[in-house]
Formats: sequence, structure tokens, C-alpha cells
Amino acid sequence: MTRLIDELVDGLEPAPARPAIAIFGLPLAVAALLPLAAIIFYYGLRPDMGSALVAMPFWIKLALPAILVAAAGFALARLSRPGAPAGPGLMIALAAMAILAMAGLASLASLPAEMRLPVLLGQSWQKCLISVGVFGLAFLAGGFWALRRMAPVRPHLAGFALGLVAGGLAAALYSLACNEDALPFLASWYQLGILAVALLGALISPRIVRW
Repeated sequence: MTRLIDELVDGLEPAPARPAIAIFGLPLAVAALLPLAAIIFYYGLRPDMGSALVAMPFWIKLALPAILVAAAGFALARLSRPGAPAGPGLMIALAAMAILAMAGLASLASLPAEMRLPVLLGQSWQKCLISVGVFGLAFLAGGFWALRRMAPVRPHLAGFALGLVAGGLAAALYSLACNEDALPFLASWYQLGILAVALLGALISPRIVRW
């Protein structure tokens, strides 16, 4: 019997693993439909979008989510499979958030005292915090649907990485409707919304991806 089994499996090779982008891409794209619908039918695009596209602050506001999605996505791809180390992705993502936080504090400190609180709060800090969080929930749900098909052995870390990806995507989409470009605003409310989604991902991941 052993010889028969050896003959049957002789020459077989493991099926190539699907890349993480192929597993997470579609669920996250579907999840994006809800935030996009909210922007189109409820928020609307920022009224100064034309001038914003040629101004540096708008692209700075998109840079952090892009870095987070890329770095945390790299970590998520590795954490989704057993035996693979997380790599530097999470450290890069957290370092980028720390740099933005320090830049925001420096920018705030350079302002006259009477201007600091208005610049920090802007006109929509509550709306920003809630919107990034709610949009992030949609991406988190889509991401967990995909993550359950994987085999993460460190679910807390995988959930945190997924939460950073979800929060980064949420922040990027919300920025299309938000006309707050001040660095202290971005460093505080955008990042708090992203971190809230990431911490939620880390908290609930062990309950969702048990295998």
C-alpha cells in the first residue's frame, strides 16, 4: 500500500499559492461600493476638487493612506499564511503614522496660540472621525471575508494589519469629500479613525478567523 501511495504522489508538486492580492482584491473592491455610494449620493465631492487636484496638500493627504495600504498590505499578505514572518510592513506603516503625527505637532506649534484649536478641529473633525471609521468597517468586513479563507497563525497581528489597510482605504476615499487639508487635522482625526479600525480588527480577528 505504501508503495502504491508513493507511486501515486511521485512527481506531484504543490499547487502554486494564489497571491494575496487575488484573494483580498475582489472583496475589498466590493466593499468600496458602500463608501463610494455615500460619497456620490450623500457627501458629494469636495466643491474645490478642481483646484485641489493641482495643490500639494491634497496629494499629501492621499500619501499616508497609500503608504499604509501598501505597507500593511504587504504585512497582511505574509501574516495570512502560516510560517511566514510579518516582515517590515507593519513597522513601516506605524513609522509613517508617527512621522505624520510629529509633523502635525510641529505645524500646530508654529501657529499663534489662538489659531491652534481652530486649525486642529477644523470644521468637521467629528464627521471625519466617524466617516473614516464607518467606511473602514465596510473594508474590514470585506477583508475578513477573504482572511477567513487564509490560515493566519497570529490573528491579532493579521487583524491589525487588515485594519490598517481598511482604515487607509477608508481615509483615501473620504478625502475625496473632505476639504480639510491642514496637517494637524490630518495627523489627528484621519489617523485616529484609521487606528480605531486597526485596533478593532486586532480585537475581533481571533473570533473570526479561527481554524
